[in-house]
Amino acid sequence: MTRAVWEKLGGMDERFFPVWFEDVDLCARLRRAGETIVYCPAARFTHSGAHSVSQLTFAERQLHWYANMLRYARKHFAGWQVLTLRLGIVVGMVMRSIASLFGGGPKGTPVGVALRAYARVAAFAMGFGADS
Repeated sequence: MTRAVWEKLGGMDERFFPVWFEDVDLCARLRRAGETIVYCPAARFTHSGAHSVSQLTFAERQLHWYANMLRYARKHFAGWQVLTLRLGIVVGMVMRSIASLFGGGPKGTPVGVALRAYARVAAFAMGFGADS
């Protein structure tokens, strides 16, 4: 993209810090501004990988992922769609909790840690949390 377009859009939205959805948001804003996004399969990039993510605990990763998903949805979707997403997140956290109780939780994460993380995400999705 040109510098003029970058400046017109205000660059990446820093509210998505520390990770996830800032690129998706930028693409949505590009499209909304009438810009074209082109996929170039010949382009190759090396991702040195997950430096921000690796510093987060399991619980922090869960909360940041879903918080930024909701942040993106609130920014780009209608209210009923955001509500549907919130409900889907809560149902998903219940299902993940049940799976964890029966040995299907995330590898290397104690069941109690996973359950607390899922409960925190569900509470956040229901509106009990900062910036929810």
